[in-house]
Amino acid sequence: MGCDDPEEWARIGAALSADGVHVPWMVGDWLRFGRARFAARYAQARLVTGYGMQSLRNMVYVSSRFELERRRRRVPWSAHALLAGLPFEAQELWLDRVQLERLSMRVLRELLRAERSASSADDEAPAVGVSSLSCPHCGQPLGRLVAARSGSVPATKG
Repeated sequence: MGCDDPEEWARIGAALSADGVHVPWMVGDWLRFGRARFAARYAQARLVTGYGMQSLRNMVYVSSRFELERRRRRVPWSAHALLAGLPFEAQELWLDRVQLERLSMRVLRELLRAERSASSADDEAPAVGVSSLSCPHCGQPLGRLVAARSGSVPATKG
């Protein structure tokens, strides 16, 4: 973004949310830029865009967790938002799965909830991390799949 003027920055934000067209990636990136360049505040962005504070915070958080080259055009922003809190490797595996199998948001939520429940039942597993998640497709632990992807462990079931 080549904007050097805070007023121009505000006009861009207003245009992003005009006519009911809401683009979470663009608004998140716009606000990240404004905060870095002009020390813009969420309150100002709320007035300019019409979004609530929590929505703006979510857009910034998701945008910060998925740089441009990692965003999947065929995966909805809402799926990225659900995966944003996961470690990088788990995000990549889940994004692959969502894209390949065209998982609905309902199914993705259920799978993530099931993984969290399974990992919380296991005393030694972290709450949500690559080692505590399983591939919902084959059931193999994601930590093992990540290692296999990098070539350090054979990808076998079990």
